[in-house]
Amino acid sequence: TPKQSRSMFPIIAGVVSAFIIVLIIAGIAVILSVILVPYFNKKRNKAAVDAIKQNVNVTEEPQNTTGPALETTESAATADPEEEARQRREALLADGNCIGVVIIDKIGVELAIQEGDDDEVLKHAVGHMTSSASIGQKGNCVLSAHHGGYYGEFFLNIDKLEKEDIIQIIDKSGNIHNYSVYDKKTVQRTDWSVVDELNEQSTLTLITCVDSSQEQRIIVSAIEF
Repeated sequence: TPKQSRSMFPIIAGVVSAFIIVLIIAGIAVILSVILVPYFNKKRNKAAVDAIKQNVNVTEEPQNTTGPALETTESAATADPEEEARQRREALLADGNCIGVVIIDKIGVELAIQEGDDDEVLKHAVGHMTSSASIGQKGNCVLSAHHGGYYGEFFLNIDKLEKEDIIQIIDKSGNIHNYSVYDKKTVQRTDWSVVDELNEQSTLTLITCVDSSQEQRIIVSAIEF
């Protein structure tokens, strides 16, 4: 009856309003995740990069040996640099199994490297293919990362690298390895020949998707010098 229909209007209006509110909340959550996930990934990478760089600074000779002495606190004067370095390395390895940092100044890359190249690793770091050579060892060291997207930029611009561009890797012990790019190409996602290459020298291979379709891969090859 008309009277019953009118009595249903508030119920229907309430249901519609609740549904709209749920959609708004879901939309806000999606927007926030798109903003916050890359932000926190970038922050996590920076913490790992800074920790690795601290190891390098500990092993380097002081830059100023003739100038006036800097003021130091009692705690700094009595600190053991080797113990501090050891503690930083342990903390770093405990946080995501970080094994180094890859730096490519030309394209503004400075990212933590983790062992493995599964989806969980590639969400927040550059992955080292476990079956490939370790950083700085003879053979082909393979690193892969996302080509931009939801989790961050990562290897978005490695297609801009050219022959003789420099790639630098700092390992977890603070050793610096310099590589010079000698080749760049695009292959199908099923072509793993570049990964299987065996080298008597220390070489580096960077891999990322061409675009969101993930059907092709950009391959950048470099040799240590």
